[in-house]
Amino acid sequence: MNPTYYRLLLASILWSIFSLSVQAQQPQATAIDPTCSQIVQSEKPQNLLILFPGYSVQLHWAEQWAYALSQEQPIHDTFDHILIFKGPKEVFYEGKELNTKKAIEILSQHHYQNITVVAHSSGSFPAHVFFQQILDTPALHQKLTHKITYYNLDGGIGKKDTAYTTAMNRLLKKGISVSVYDSITQSYSANHESMIAFEKQFPDSFEHITLNVDSGCDKNAQWCLHDVVINLRPHNNTTFDLKKDYTLFGVEHPLSIEWMIFNEE
Repeated sequence: MNPTYYRLLLASILWSIFSLSVQAQQPQATAIDPTCSQIVQSEKPQNLLILFPGYSVQLHWAEQWAYALSQEQPIHDTFDHILIFKGPKEVFYEGKELNTKKAIEILSQHHYQNITVVAHSSGSFPAHVFFQQILDTPALHQKLTHKITYYNLDGGIGKKDTAYTTAMNRLLKKGISVSVYDSITQSYSANHESMIAFEKQFPDSFEHITLNVDSGCDKNAQWCLHDVVINLRPHNNTTFDLKKDYTLFGVEHPLSIEWMIFNEE
């Protein structure tokens, strides 16, 4: 056969070996509970990122989102630990099935300087339960006041025992509520008004950000736009496809991190 063929074949094999080696060296998610897992990027933790994905998102889907986030340079350089929860089984999280007390245990074991909580959609409600658990733990309440940054990604304020409250708001260093506007179709994401409500109700802490995008979503496809905060070009242009939008990223479906603010005191 042509020697060029063998050179190309050898190069392909070596590249495959190199790629697998690099992948093996990357931090992988490790289960610490049936409802949550973690990625450890440094053994000397300073900054913790906690992810609460949306309704019905399976843990291994959420881990793919977390892994993609961890590969983005500013996120990789900022966060030492990433704690990942699965999505709630019900839209309004009536079952309280997530072991958010595991996060309380981790916070009690480490001396994090900063905690960033990201909640998408119905993930807002377990996030609010978690905040209440901090308030109910006096040592953590004192230690974490003004150390938490909270990103609510097209989610909700909640009601009753999953509502975001004034007491929770005192924990925050900064709150950012994020919705989406598609300038091509002049359409908004499903929970745009709820994101505005965060800033209206908590003006001293919250800033509302609207991502201005060309998403590929159809006109008035609010549930497609709902996933733009995860995946800038959702896989279904009429509604959400949670499995694909949380797990399949690339040139045609870029990971969404435009809402995250870095290097801000």
